[in-house]
Amino acid sequence: MLRKMNAEHFLHERTDYDKTLCSQWVADGREEEFLARAIADSDACVFVAQDGDKLVGYIESRIWNGKTPWRTVDTKAEIVNIFMDEKYRGQKIGSRLIKKVLAWARDKKVGAVIVDPYVTNARAIKFYRRNGLKDYTLRLEARFKKS
Repeated sequence: MLRKMNAEHFLHERTDYDKTLCSQWVADGREEEFLARAIADSDACVFVAQDGDKLVGYIESRIWNGKTPWRTVDTKAEIVNIFMDEKYRGQKIGSRLIKKVLAWARDKKVGAVIVDPYVTNARAIKFYRRNGLKDYTLRLEARFKKS
């Protein structure tokens, strides 16, 4: 069930926000392998929300050490994925999942929790802000066509 929801989330993001996401990632099982590693890794977490036996949402986070001489925060937990079944949105389930990740990150003694929502996804940005994440950086990129 989790794999199916994760694949659905990936394809939703590819369709609505980022055409550069590789659809083969799901088709050839790399997405499933990535998720399995997160479940098994002590520096990653996956929390799920259920309604009875039905999976209605999940959040995935990973810790990475971005040690640089110019930053005081070395270790960060990144929210890699969060997805909620459309019928369950607006019921504070996503907020509870965020709180679980924030508590997990505090227990792991990370310096910050980060997330990179698509700048066009106003609903997600509002959700993260409402749940205590603050604007910090804006990532810009230039894309080039392959020749």
